[in-house]
Amino acid sequence: MRRWIRRPVDAVITSPPYNNAVDYYRRHQLEMYWLGLTTSHTERLALLPDYIGRPRIPQGHRLLADYQIADPYARQWERRIAKSSTQRATDFRHYHAAMTRVFRQLAFILRAGSPAVFVVGHSRWNGARIPTTALFAELAAPYFELAELYWYPVKNRYMSYSRHNGASIDREYVLAFRRSDNGA
Repeated sequence: MRRWIRRPVDAVITSPPYNNAVDYYRRHQLEMYWLGLTTSHTERLALLPDYIGRPRIPQGHRLLADYQIADPYARQWERRIAKSSTQRATDFRHYHAAMTRVFRQLAFILRAGSPAVFVVGHSRWNGARIPTTALFAELAAPYFELAELYWYPVKNRYMSYSRHNGASIDREYVLAFRRSDNGA
């Protein structure tokens, strides 16, 4: 973010990817071209290893070198996932590392007291609901305070593919963070 945003901003509103997210290929391709981050298919493919939330992250990924989850709640989920799948635990650790970087970089570009609004859903893993809201509140804590949390039901959402694990999102949550004075 620091490469593209050079001055402080007053607010950020985003809907970040889910852990083990679907690669919306055509949408990502258009976004990358529109934002000027890629000019060719080859450049777009070169970005894939750094997509947040993607599955099958290699153990040697640069974000995972010496990275250990320090947050207690997230560490608990990593252990739980690792009991069934070391690959999925690696994917989760990568997701945590990437989202930690997102919050750290947002703290760098947002003025103290500024809002960062995240719209998220709770994903599912192995039949259990992963509470993204609690995970984000925990990993944002060094930089942000969770000011408000809202939710609303998701109705009439049509997806052209079926979820392999029945992980339909029926609620979305809005987390309104405020940038802490000590956050950067």
